[in-house]
Amino acid sequence: METSPACPDDRLHAKPELVFQAIINLVPAAPRFEPAFENSMRKTFTDCYYAPGFVGGGWAYALNSNDASGEVMGAVQNDASVVLSESDRRLAYYAIGWDTIELHHEYSKTPLFDEEINKLKPWYGPGTGAFYVSFERHS
Repeated sequence: METSPACPDDRLHAKPELVFQAIINLVPAAPRFEPAFENSMRKTFTDCYYAPGFVGGGWAYALNSNDASGEVMGAVQNDASVVLSESDRRLAYYAIGWDTIELHHEYSKTPLFDEEINKLKPWYGPGTGAFYVSFERHS
């Protein structure tokens, strides 16, 4: 996981009602190692910290694929040959917990939400998108 500044309270340990999952599949020409670009990738997550309903999450670049559709798992799970070099990783995965869909929708209408997304959009490739996942505890 990318290192991010600590969340200001215990929300990172809360149990969200749902998780908003986003995938940013960067085009090969994306300026991955330019500080301003990487700052926008990080801030896409950290800007949520003070939003009402945000309860935590994280983000990272996928280690083994740049295919947003997924790939068949190899027979050897820890085979170093399937680990992409740092310079080749372009598929970012964000898992962000929210109390409700409505609270995320409200946040997504704010200028703060748009600020980093608008900077990153020119670098979005095929498969970039987002969806919600709800969790239910089974006993």
